[in-house]
Amino acid sequence: MNRKILFALVLFILISLPSLSSLSTQSDDGNVVVISIDGARADFLFRLMEEGMLPNLQNLASRGSMAAFSVSVLPSLTAVAHASISTGAWPGTTGIVSNYFHVVTDPIYKGTDGFGAPLKAEAIWITAIENGKSVATIGWPCADADDPERRGDWTVSWGTRDAYSYSKDIKPWWWKDANWVMGDVISYSTPKEAYFYLKVGWKKYYVNILAIDTTDDLEENYDAVYFDDDKDLTNGYYGGPLRLGDCCPIELPNPERSGSWIKIMVFEPDLSAFNLFLGAVWHTNAYPEELEEYINDEFGFFPGDPDYYALEHGYIDEITYLEQAERLADWLADITIYLIGEYDPDLVLAYQPQVDECEHQFLLVDPRQLGYTPERSEEYIGYVEWAYELADENVGRIVEAAGYDSTFFVISDHGMAPIHTVVYINEILKEAGLLVTYTKGSWTYIDTSATKAYAFTSGAAAHIYINLEGREPTGIVPPEEYREVQRQIVELLQSVRDPETGEEVFDIITIKEMTKAFHLYNENTGDVFVTTRKGYTLSYQYWVGIQFEPSTYYGQHGYNPLIPELYAISIACGPRIRHTIIPPIRIIDIAPTVCYALNIPPPADAEGRILHQ
Repeated sequence: MNRKILFALVLFILISLPSLSSLSTQSDDGNVVVISIDGARADFLFRLMEEGMLPNLQNLASRGSMAAFSVSVLPSLTAVAHASISTGAWPGTTGIVSNYFHVVTDPIYKGTDGFGAPLKAEAIWITAIENGKSVATIGWPCADADDPERRGDWTVSWGTRDAYSYSKDIKPWWWKDANWVMGDVISYSTPKEAYFYLKVGWKKYYVNILAIDTTDDLEENYDAVYFDDDKDLTNGYYGGPLRLGDCCPIELPNPERSGSWIKIMVFEPDLSAFNLFLGAVWHTNAYPEELEEYINDEFGFFPGDPDYYALEHGYIDEITYLEQAERLADWLADITIYLIGEYDPDLVLAYQPQVDECEHQFLLVDPRQLGYTPERSEEYIGYVEWAYELADENVGRIVEAAGYDSTFFVISDHGMAPIHTVVYINEILKEAGLLVTYTKGSWTYIDTSATKAYAFTSGAAAHIYINLEGREPTGIVPPEEYREVQRQIVELLQSVRDPETGEEVFDIITIKEMTKAFHLYNENTGDVFVTTRKGYTLSYQYWVGIQFEPSTYYGQHGYNPLIPELYAISIACGPRIRHTIIPPIRIIDIAPTVCYALNIPPPADAEGRILHQ
């Protein structure tokens, strides 16, 4: 039997099975807290709990129930899965068919961000509010503080990045004798000064650096710096004394209260080498406005997610990446705890992203992966385990804040599989003549007048759209040729083989009409939809001139959700939750079950089941 058909049958059987939960019959409603640990794998959870590394999650499971695993949606991507978790509906109903996809009324090259695209199904926060419940969402994917349809009573959405990060060398000849008001600060060598700036749009924000020598040893060896805006330490400063490896937040004097975290990466005592990592500039997005102001005052600006680009390009090291992951996870947890204590929301939707962020970069377990050695693998898996431990710690803090009279659901959206190879799918289309580009100067562009198809990728999944006449504004493929082009794409991708092993690269290859079997059919669904086999990931880039390349990062999702590494987690604990291990559940069952715990009806478009006895 064709394995694509087999997958559809297995999925149909799985989603049709009767489910058993430990949620007892309805009684007085109470607070419900849902915590999404992005990317948490069921097998990792069980192993780490058995090893005693996750005491807080183990405590919840021992008091309540835990599913053998939870099945994500197809494609198993963060925006897609959280849209389904939030609505109880399949991707074909929510309209969120990928993290990044094409809306067919747009030009063929234009994409849409799945995290910000309109939800076509009713979200649980709307259901709760309409039924008299108060709702807080903190970092929750698909929630948006700026959109009345996508926010709760209190919403902290993902921050806005105002500028990218970069690595900044302070050249030796830039240092001058300092002319600062130093107050009580003492330097045993002549203080030196230099500066750098953070650029947001066209505006530059200058930051002065004061280098001092704190060792009274008759030698010129600078070992600490201060950052300040006006060279006067007596009226406050950004940070100091800062030494090699130290970090400092700098909030900019703009209306958004944007900020950047700066880290000292290199600091030679003679100032012959001094390097700063200037983190991306972000600002907080929260509703209502007074909540945003309070967050900026008490918790600081949105710190940003771990900078994978900087890590992969050598601007930062692994420890810095982990520091960034911890900073964001703690910021989200701290605000969650504050909102619980201050406002006591009936429903809390909280988010912890660090497991996903660390698995993407550190899931080094396969000898085919670039740079693999047993020793490096052990080190990197240690980083992944650390991320699970941090999630466990923050779950424990949130549970303590809410109290055990609340009901808790600790879930994930998908798991994570190791990868070794990047596949440039648009280069494959280009070689076949389906995608045509041209070069102007140093840039490569899509020739929409000659392009028949283009792929939008997210992780291991891709939607391939035909540039259809009468549908896309740039359309060139006549409707009578649509089926032929669709067939050509399918046969082309079926023929793709790994150049090293000769094995097939793609797992699911299906036309748009057949995605109904996967609950993925929607006007936004590609004319051809594909996922790769485990070990491969996709890139949309069409200007690299190659079709395969070793991956410089190590974990991915977006695959068939029935791959065991993609199994998600589900733990429930509360006054009406019995202690048991339950059979596998689906992530679309979460919203109806949470609503049941709140004594309200499920979201209007929910297709999942209430998990109860």
